[in-house]
Amino acid sequence: MGASAAMVFSALGAAYGTAKSGTGIAAMSVMRPELIMKSIIPVVMAGIIAIYGLVVAVLIANNISDKITLYKSFLHLGAGLSVGLSGLAAGFAIGIVGDAGVREHWASPDLRLLTGAGGLCKQEEMHRRTTFGEKLCKKPICEFLRVENDTNE
Repeated sequence: MGASAAMVFSALGAAYGTAKSGTGIAAMSVMRPELIMKSIIPVVMAGIIAIYGLVVAVLIANNISDKITLYKSFLHLGAGLSVGLSGLAAGFAIGIVGDAGVREHWASPDLRLLTGAGGLCKQEEMHRRTTFGEKLCKKPICEFLRVENDTNE
């Protein structure tokens, strides 16, 4: 159950992030086709979320045996749910930020946002925010690996 939850929910998040970012890219590509390759990064980052779910699902599936304890079973279920649901949330975040960032970059590509002492262009700001969205997935994976290594000793 944990392996399937990790894979299914992460894939749903990646699909939503790809579709939502893709609609922004499709809307932008009609008027500004030269910006398509600059705007593809949210789609790639959304796809990475599905890979995180796949990695955890493979790790869980490799640890399944006839002699698995109840503690280990619940550990795998919790890990799969936490990675999968955080992947779903990260996919939503990346999709919304990617769509809005692409549309804003399309409207005014040279406009700089004043942040702190310097300025970031809207494309750099979008990349930074999608990276923050992707970090939602990394913490549950690290916790799963830490707890898994503690129980193997």
